[in-house]
Amino acid sequence: MAINASPSKMNRSNNADIVSGLSYLSIFFLPIIFPIITWIVGRKNKEVVANSKMALLLHVIPVVLTIGLMWLMNTAQIYAIGSWVAWVDTPSTTAIFFILAIAAFYIINIYMGVRRMLGLHSPSGEEG
Repeated sequence: MAINASPSKMNRSNNADIVSGLSYLSIFFLPIIFPIITWIVGRKNKEVVANSKMALLLHVIPVVLTIGLMWLMNTAQIYAIGSWVAWVDTPSTTAIFFILAIAAFYIINIYMGVRRMLGLHSPSGEEG
């Protein structure tokens, strides 16, 4: 009785789902770095590469929004010295928008990671 040492297609698919899900959920432990590593290491698996690219994009956007928010708040303080009346409500309203957008991207990452780990979603829109 021979034992087949090569992993079955189902195991490879399951491993790709887990790695892809971890790419999204890495926003909690290695944001930006883990998707880049999985993109490089898993370049033979198109599914892993596609999910790594999407996860990388979803990790970079909150960073850019955070930098933009910090720049805006710094600029608002500078302008507030000269014309306080014009900037009374704008920075706080904009800060709330930025914070909600950043939170939305975290929620999207969690959602995509869980669905991917369950094998229910891929970036190309295929259910499976």
